[in-house]
Amino acid sequence: MNQQCYELLISKKRSLSDICIKLSLYTLCPILLLLGMFKFIFIIGAIIAGLGIYFIVPKTSVEYEYIFVAGDIDVDVIYSKSKRKKLKSFSIKDCQIVAPLDSHRLDSYKNNKINYCNYGSNNEDSKVYGCIEIVKGVTNCYILEVDDKLLSLMKNCAPSKVFND
Repeated sequence: MNQQCYELLISKKRSLSDICIKLSLYTLCPILLLLGMFKFIFIIGAIIAGLGIYFIVPKTSVEYEYIFVAGDIDVDVIYSKSKRKKLKSFSIKDCQIVAPLDSHRLDSYKNNKINYCNYGSNNEDSKVYGCIEIVKGVTNCYILEVDDKLLSLMKNCAPSKVFND
């Protein structure tokens, strides 16, 4: 049996708010710690800022990994290049259509109530595709950034559902 496997790693573009949060927490924590030598209330603020560094800052560095195996796509998120979490798994054969987001082929689905799941980098110059899947009457659109090899593998798996235009 000819199984085709492919992995693609997409780094999400950092937003201005992510940079501001990271910068403010890294500067606020030592300042509050120094001020804590004079008043105890600043120590509590430094502890809260330290917890923010521990829990919030890793969420600002995000990468998505698409794993394509025999028609199934697994989408994982990687925080700070160390913590991995499985987000979604779906089959190309179960999708209604896979096309670029600005394609006319997705126009018939835009009137429906759609749940969008963005698994892309938010870069303007990237190839962004929408995978429409209907599960239990709910229409989901998974936004993926695919390269040419992943697109050709998807097209080989379901040629009547994957479009380039």
